[in-house]
Amino acid sequence: MYKLVIIDDEKEQVEGIKMAIAWEQYEIEICGTAFNGRQGLELIEEKLPDIGIIDIKMPLLGGLELIEEVNKKNIKMQSIILSGYDDFYFAQKAIELKTTNYLLKPCQPEKILQSVLKVKNVIMEEQRRKNILTCYQELISSNIPILKEKFLTELIKGEIHDLEVITKKIHNYELNFSGAAQDYCVVLFSNDQQPYSGYGARSEETEYIILTILDTVQQSLAQEYRFEAFCYNNNILTVLEVNKQENDLQTLLKRLETIKQRINEVHDVSFTIGIGDLVSPLAALWKSYRQAEAAIETRFLSGENRIVLYDYHMSEENGEFLYPLQAVNRILLCLEKGDEEQVKNTVHEFFHNISVEGKPAKRQIQKLSLTLFSNILHFCLDKNIEFKSTGLDILKTFDQIFQAKTMLQLEEEMVRILTGIVRGLVSNKELNEIVQFALDYIHEHYPHNINLQLIAEQVNYSPSYLSLLFKQETGTNFIDYLNNYRIEMAKKLLKNTSYKNYEVAYKVGYQDEKYFYQLFKRYTGLTASQYRETLLLRVKRERCGINKK
Repeated sequence: MYKLVIIDDEKEQVEGIKMAIAWEQYEIEICGTAFNGRQGLELIEEKLPDIGIIDIKMPLLGGLELIEEVNKKNIKMQSIILSGYDDFYFAQKAIELKTTNYLLKPCQPEKILQSVLKVKNVIMEEQRRKNILTCYQELISSNIPILKEKFLTELIKGEIHDLEVITKKIHNYELNFSGAAQDYCVVLFSNDQQPYSGYGARSEETEYIILTILDTVQQSLAQEYRFEAFCYNNNILTVLEVNKQENDLQTLLKRLETIKQRINEVHDVSFTIGIGDLVSPLAALWKSYRQAEAAIETRFLSGENRIVLYDYHMSEENGEFLYPLQAVNRILLCLEKGDEEQVKNTVHEFFHNISVEGKPAKRQIQKLSLTLFSNILHFCLDKNIEFKSTGLDILKTFDQIFQAKTMLQLEEEMVRILTGIVRGLVSNKELNEIVQFALDYIHEHYPHNINLQLIAEQVNYSPSYLSLLFKQETGTNFIDYLNNYRIEMAKKLLKNTSYKNYEVAYKVGYQDEKYFYQLFKRYTGLTASQYRETLLLRVKRERCGINKK
């Protein structure tokens, strides 16, 4: 409900306005009436109405003076003037006091209602705008950390160059920078246990570690520096404002060493800290960020858990490095021999030969490692070895090569890959030998009562596993192979001997002659007798052909 007061020294006028209109129907409540300006002011101060219908001429305090007092007290009330004077002075004064409407007496109730509803709409629109503004301010306030991070991210990517825009956003987002002409640098805390460019969702454990370390960084730097720090790509990025007269490099390095030690002790994780050069103005921050990244990348050769100051050599390509072909040939020889013990030594030789020439960049080492891996794949193809049979996945292996954070990690990864291949090759060779043993056993002992269980005991494998291996290597199951081999031997006996059919059955390992007859018919399409007759007819025809000649 909207509150309305009526202030007029004519009681009949007040009662008429009050009774002639069904105010509640329009969500308007008459919260009080007064019959002079002084009472009216007290009423307004007490009730704080939304709308006031005020007579212009009243005892003690006139309507215009009343409105002026209300404005001085900063009471938000919309005023409608009732006047019996069609005088330009009064109208002009009412406009100056920002009254909403000026009505001349006598005035019909419909016109008064129309004026009040117009004022009500004005109030509603003001409230709507106020609500929107409040919501917007709350939204901005709650999102300032997000907007701040977005702005800093744009700076380190070199996406903002306008100094006026930068200065404005520093103020709007309440960044902890002085705004004066200063030098800035990026200090990058990179988690040695996480991928550097790890986008996407983080695990709860990783999230907890990063946030608690961010808090450690903020508390440790707060007393001496103006700075902003936030989580970026699984790491912590800090933008420091540096006053050369107050902040020297050695003090910063000592502070960072304290932070690093605390991280190591409290959180049991290691961080490499990269420091870019000082830059000015803030629009050039992207340079310092790239330098901090280059400093971080040196851990690939030099190791982790260090504080690294950027120097210009870190951004240079160090020329081409020769592919250590002799070491590669020794690695391939180890694979061919299945020599797992020598794999580690030959891989170490490969990486030693790369690093002994100088300081290759991470990309160069990765390139040489991928070339080695490509040679290994070709080796597997030449030897008709399926890479899957080694238990390794090609795409996953490529990814693991790229994810290695130091050359030592990459060396260990290559040892793991090659060891897996050697073991896979040896395992496949062992499997072939097992199946070959089973085949040889069948060929030698087929006349006897043999079965899968018997052979499995000979090679110390379970019957089910031996059956699986046998099917993988021969393309048929054990019992089918045994029956087929026995039938082939039976066919030879039927062709070359005069044994009776039941004797042939016993000779090839079947004690049940009826079962033998069934199997023979199934595998050849003929009974044993029909098969022998067919052979005799073929021999007769061949002899007849010879005689005719």
